Amino acid sequence: MRHASDFYFDSVGQVRMDSWTRGRVALVGDAAYSPSSLSGMGTGLALVGAYVLAGELAAARGGHRVAFARYEEEMREYAAGCVKMGDGVAGFMVPGSRFMAGFLNRYYKIMPYLPGKNLMTSLARKTAENISLRDYGSLVKR
Repeated sequence: MRHASDFYFDSVGQVRMDSWTRGRVALVGDAAYSPSSLSGMGTGLALVGAYVLAGELAAARGGHRVAFARYEEEMREYAAGCVKMGDGVAGFMVPGSRFMAGFLNRYYKIMPYLPGKNLMTSLARKTAENISLRDYGSLVKR
């Protein structure tokens, strides 16, 4: 890397907003929730957010002010949980020292043989499923 002419390195940043809506504009997905790129939660979170936003718009019969308020109310805690989980994963994916990098490289080699090897998968699933979605189906004209 030190001698590569095309190597690029930059920090990862996140923008966290108090509101995902303004006027008649609503953000969903990475633009709204800003999950860590290491979390693996971006696509699922975006799909849940789009479902909730569309459902709330249908429930409010297009009244965007009411729909946007309900959208944020429904999504805020869920999105925060996904972001928090991603922040925790970052420490395991991007070690802060040579010692931790060496430790984690060795740990990952033996991890399949340790008890609790599915803990990370279990935590990710629990986080992803930590929302009760309303059934908006009756509000959609067919």
